[in-house]
Amino acid sequence: MAAMISSACLMGIDLALSQRLQLVMGLTPLQTGLFFLPLSLAAIIGSLLAGWLLPRIHRPLRLLLASLLLYSLGAAGFFFGYDAAVANQILCLLLLGGAVGATTTSVSNFIMLNAPPHRAGMAASLEETSYELGAALGITIMGSIMSAVYSESVGPSPQADIRDSLDRALLAAESLPPELAAAVVLTARSAFDHSFTAVMGTAMIVLLAAALGVYFSARVGCRRASRRRKASP
Repeated sequence: MAAMISSACLMGIDLALSQRLQLVMGLTPLQTGLFFLPLSLAAIIGSLLAGWLLPRIHRPLRLLLASLLLYSLGAAGFFFGYDAAVANQILCLLLLGGAVGATTTSVSNFIMLNAPPHRAGMAASLEETSYELGAALGITIMGSIMSAVYSESVGPSPQADIRDSLDRALLAAESLPPELAAAVVLTARSAFDHSFTAVMGTAMIVLLAAALGVYFSARVGCRRASRRRKASP
């Protein structure tokens, strides 16, 4: 479940942020790709660091819990500071990337260590399927949230294109008089910011819920282990 949630939130965040960078901030596709580079680099570092820490800590689930909390914190950074300075946004990307790398490594470690040796291949396939399913669900659910919030934020408009999506609104504005076009662009971009924060808020809440699930699962596991130790001669 943690693997699926992690993948779903990552896809939703990528979808919303990549569109905002290009359609609201005016970055080119190349600049947008470079903007995401800190996330990828931080994910590599987070994965390596988690792999180094896991054999050295007594309860590996604590690392997964910490990773999910940091993941949620990164989403919260964009939720509360979506229009913050570029340096602050890059800091949030670094936090997200490190948390994603640590989360995926922790999940893989937990799945493979708890799978019987003769079912290791099945466990690995299940993990990969969870990531793929999470990615599909993330794009579907987060994309639907973006579209619904955007259309609602735009409000009634004589042109249906403006309510459909931000890119179509920008195209429609090109054929309008300058003053009206500026008003349409401002309204559409403001509505998209509302949809962007809706996605980030959803990701933040879902990740916090996943962290709570891991926390209570760890507590239950500790209690069961304690009972087994007391029951053993």
